[in-house]
Amino acid sequence: MSNLQKVIKYFAMGFAVFLAVCIIWGITSTAIAIVSVVTGETFFDGGKNRVDFNESFKEVESLDIDGSFGDVYIKTGETFRVEAENVTNDFKARVSSTGRLMISEEKFKFPFFIFSQGKSKVTIYLPEDFTADNVKLDCGVGDVQIDALYTEELSINAGIGDIDGTNVKADKVKIDGGIGDLKLSNVIFEDVNIDSGIGDVELIGELYGYNAFDSGIGEINIKIKGHPDDYDFNVDSGIGSVRVNDKKISGIITNVNSEHTVKVNGGIGGIRIDFFE
Repeated sequence: MSNLQKVIKYFAMGFAVFLAVCIIWGITSTAIAIVSVVTGETFFDGGKNRVDFNESFKEVESLDIDGSFGDVYIKTGETFRVEAENVTNDFKARVSSTGRLMISEEKFKFPFFIFSQGKSKVTIYLPEDFTADNVKLDCGVGDVQIDALYTEELSINAGIGDIDGTNVKADKVKIDGGIGDLKLSNVIFEDVNIDSGIGDVELIGELYGYNAFDSGIGEINIKIKGHPDDYDFNVDSGIGSVRVNDKKISGIITNVNSEHTVKVNGGIGGIRIDFFE
């Protein structure tokens, strides 16, 4: 994809999201008003049909989280436990026969915070010594906070909201950006593939293997623990400069005996890669 095509793609994405929200808001508000007048029933008032959820689980090997319900927190705890506040009756959390902890709401709900009854909050507690086979996080509308997460494979499909994490380790990482900032610190990642979407990206920690960053609209700041001589670079700067340790670079740079690669496909916004010991 050429740089011009990328510019058109991400501007179109942002405009499409804005237009879709306006249309859905208008249709939904009108429909609710009509039904309320006809039936005399008030919808989305005071947390109607909202519940809290608190349950512990055993024999968990992987995670599948549908974050459409609001803010998501992943924290360290003594056991596998899911706590949810102000979720709908469709909220489910269960462990499959293969050890997959699946968290979701079965039916689509228009983002309820728009109707002033408060966001949902879901907190997943994981034992400190737990390493998942894989973690899949499908974000909706809301922020994601990760305090500690260890997994062989990590897949994040971002929605609308910020993702902020620390102490995250994964052998394979795939992140598709949405609308919002992505900030991950104290990471140990291998074979990273990040498409940043619309928003800033900050990644701090150790990167090994082949690491690809496809920039959308926003700044990308990568701070790698190590030395630049241990990395090959493949850079297409797009609209905005790419700098490694404050030195502007482009094209392919190969270092003798390097074991790792950083590939950057620039979009709209600057990209900085800094190394530290």
